[in-house]
Amino acid sequence: MPDFRALALALPNAVEGAHFGAPDFRVNGKIFAQLTQDGTLGLVKLSPEIQQWAVATYPDICWVEPSWGRYGWTRFDWQAVPGDIVIDLLRHSWRLVAPKKMHGLLAG
Repeated sequence: MPDFRALALALPNAVEGAHFGAPDFRVNGKIFAQLTQDGTLGLVKLSPEIQQWAVATYPDICWVEPSWGRYGWTRFDWQAVPGDIVIDLLRHSWRLVAPKKMHGLLAG
């Protein structure tokens, strides 16, 4: 399975940046995903429904931080989640952040 970075950068117009010293991934200048500095944990922005599903389905490897979790930001051990779920979470996060006019660029 490709790594988190490769999956994030495969999304339309995604670019890598840095946020507080950790790699982040942006579309149209807005962050849709981030890695911890050591690359072991991912962070994505999810709708309340998808966030609730992710935490309920993967309670040991997916959680919501108290401060920014209420805005949809969800942390997870991306290496422990099935690869197709990582891709789905990244795509969902990208859609929430990307301008609607760009949504057609994301196939599927």
